[in-house]
Amino acid sequence: MITDNPSELTSAIRKSKIIHKRSKQHPLARFITEEAVALKFNLKIEDIHRIELWDRLVYVYAGKLSRFVSYADFPPIVTEKKPTEFPVAYWSERLRKLHKQDQSKKLVLLTWWTRFYQERFSECANPRQLKQWGEVVAILKPSLPDPIIETLREFYRSIQSHFLPVNSTTPHLQVS
Repeated sequence: MITDNPSELTSAIRKSKIIHKRSKQHPLARFITEEAVALKFNLKIEDIHRIELWDRLVYVYAGKLSRFVSYADFPPIVTEKKPTEFPVAYWSERLRKLHKQDQSKKLVLLTWWTRFYQERFSECANPRQLKQWGEVVAILKPSLPDPIIETLREFYRSIQSHFLPVNSTTPHLQVS
């Protein structure tokens, strides 16, 4: 964007609120985003003061909210790496532990993940982006309950239908 007004430029560029507190990055650190934190805690991004990435936990500070969260509570996102290279075991283990400990915490986590992926699907500008997000969800299928997979599959198809011509015979991508 070309402009003579410097304030227009600064509104588009902002300093990251993510602070790495260790020299070696956690394998799931690349999945921690300000947008994901805002959605998880029902915040506006501008209300987040800082997100600290520690050895085993993520610390979120946003006004009255001060919370430590597991890295595995954050769902995987589209990155430069192929979904098959994601450390899926972290998420599977987290869901397994929650299943044994507290069903209500697992339900809260899965509800948030469902909302998260529905928002990501909705934000896709083209079929290629949607397919990338579908592939990310597909790697989680063995760890997610069938009702969650079915909800995401239906939502995916509804978004996908916006990209398809009316008389298209293109098969729907299976979030498998």
